[in-house]
Amino acid sequence: MQERQLELRQQQLDYAQETANLLSDISQARVTRQKDLALASLDAQLEQGLISQEQFDEKREQIERKAFQRQKKIDIATT
Repeated sequence: MQERQLELRQQQLDYAQETANLLSDISQARVTRQKDLALASLDAQLEQGLISQEQFDEKREQIERKAFQRQKKIDIATT
């Protein structure tokens, strides 16, 4: 009986870990997708002449930094 309880508890922990990993993967994909969309929009603005190369570089750095910070929070939360 005790052994069965330990086995069930381990299964619960395994399921919880799998769920946490899936949520982390989804969050990472979302951050990447948001970054890619923002960079694509920014690139289109540059191509259309709506912003200068300097503005593009500055905004790109902001987008990359924001994505990095979000990813860092996800990594911290899932470790």
